[in-house]
Amino acid sequence: ADRVYEPATDVLSLLFFVSFTTVPIAFLLGILRMRLARSSVADVVVALQHGTPLRDALARALTDPSVEIVYRLDSSRGLGGAGWVDAEGRGVPAPEPSESRLVKYVEQDGICVAALLHDASLAEEPELVEAVTAAAGIALHNERLQAELRAEIRLAGVLADTTPGLLSNVDTEGR
Repeated sequence: ADRVYEPATDVLSLLFFVSFTTVPIAFLLGILRMRLARSSVADVVVALQHGTPLRDALARALTDPSVEIVYRLDSSRGLGGAGWVDAEGRGVPAPEPSESRLVKYVEQDGICVAALLHDASLAEEPELVEAVTAAAGIALHNERLQAELRAEIRLAGVLADTTPGLLSNVDTEGR
């Protein structure tokens, strides 16, 4: 570069120095990001042990207060087919991704048990979402069972309200 154009040497030296120092800094930032993701996983486990609701623990770990969890009903339990319910057992539409929200399906033993709806900005950190949902897997399973039980109770209540004519009392005189 000196022989061709001397001022270019200074520019090329500066460019080389900047690019040479950027590589280790980027590497260190990547390691730091992974460490922070791992600490989020530990935070979820500790929060769940202290009784924090699952949705709140996931929202804090993912830094997304809009996180929603919906649970897949087990179609083999006689609930009128498989569907999705919220934590209270109320039926909800199947989760669909949108421009602002993404869906992370949670599977256990190859069966979809829940879906986590989160902000689309977390698409840049799939390892974090995966690690946090894996850490919360047992709690997700327990909450899914509770939601399924609430759905069964709601269904039983609806059936009891709609079939009063099937119940009858007979007194000693046959009336």
